[in-house]
Amino acid sequence: MFLAPSLAIGGAERVMVNLLKKLDYDRYEVTLCLFANYGAYFNELPEQVRVIHLFSNVFLSRVLTWVETKLHTRLLIDLVAKTKIRDNYDVGICFSDGLLTNTLVATRKRYRKRVTWVHSCYLAQSDLKTYYSNPKNVAKLLKHRYQYVDHIVCVSKQSLDEFNQIFHCEEKSVVIYNLFDPVEIKQKAADFTPHFQTTDMLRVVSIGRLVEVKKIGRLLEAKKILQDQGIQFALDIVGNGTQGAMLKALTEEKQIKDVKFWGYQSNPYPFLAGSDILALTSESEAFPTVLIEAMSLGIPIVATKCSGCVEITDNGRVALLCEHTPADIAQKLASLLQSKTKRDRLAADAKNRVSIYSIENTLKALDTLLQA
Repeated sequence: MFLAPSLAIGGAERVMVNLLKKLDYDRYEVTLCLFANYGAYFNELPEQVRVIHLFSNVFLSRVLTWVETKLHTRLLIDLVAKTKIRDNYDVGICFSDGLLTNTLVATRKRYRKRVTWVHSCYLAQSDLKTYYSNPKNVAKLLKHRYQYVDHIVCVSKQSLDEFNQIFHCEEKSVVIYNLFDPVEIKQKAADFTPHFQTTDMLRVVSIGRLVEVKKIGRLLEAKKILQDQGIQFALDIVGNGTQGAMLKALTEEKQIKDVKFWGYQSNPYPFLAGSDILALTSESEAFPTVLIEAMSLGIPIVATKCSGCVEITDNGRVALLCEHTPADIAQKLASLLQSKTKRDRLAADAKNRVSIYSIENTLKALDTLLQA
């Protein structure tokens, strides 16, 4: 049993679907239980995966999540979960550690073994650090959540280190890197050509949710700095989110030129493949899969010094890492924009490194965990 919030567009959801595509269904019988029955990835699920859900009404699922977060009660969620999850499973996997892990715990008698999957760095991300640094919250989570979990999967070494710094669950925790499929990425990248305006300018692309932690505003400010210096390039922003309107307003207010907001794209890979540089300016990333995807396509990278970016790029050996400031982002972008030799070298080094994140290694680690 895999538990997931939904099949909405997001990094963790995409990783889970990629993983489900690669499982050996001669060996595993899989059920996917969604907290809310919606999302864009239904048509990518393997036909062997049985799908159930706790709530079909998306608004109700959001209200109940708010109630659990603010009022600390989840009686209705637990009642529905125990009603809907009636079969017994060898392994129950919560693929998004957090409130959903409480559902895994509430139905724990249905699983011989319980696993939760940590996709964040709980100390590096400022909004999470406030919660996870509170000793009362830590004690409560250990008592009511993590004592009932047999294995804790973290998507990066830094994510694991931070989790254990908080909870000291070293005997339960392990790193399994996110799975990505280079063949599928290349196929999707060739699906169509984005309707880029005809231009001789180099292209920088940002792909991800338009939310606070991604700090797209810093990227726009960096572009304004370079624009004022006479360095021209096209900036393509792929994704949607709560900060979309604000970021568009910032672009207009500061008269930042050659910026295109493409919104949500079901297939973002042609935008990545058609770019000259990927820019990632997040405040925190545990394991940004988009870096792996760019590396496999030979797209050079400028990324902020998040733990996941540092780990994936071998401490900046195969990318340019920058400080979390518009000035340094601008400096690193200019360095690549003005040197094709440097872009080519980073792309070649990245292609060599990406092999360590192979499908085979990830599936072997998962199989070892499931059979433990």
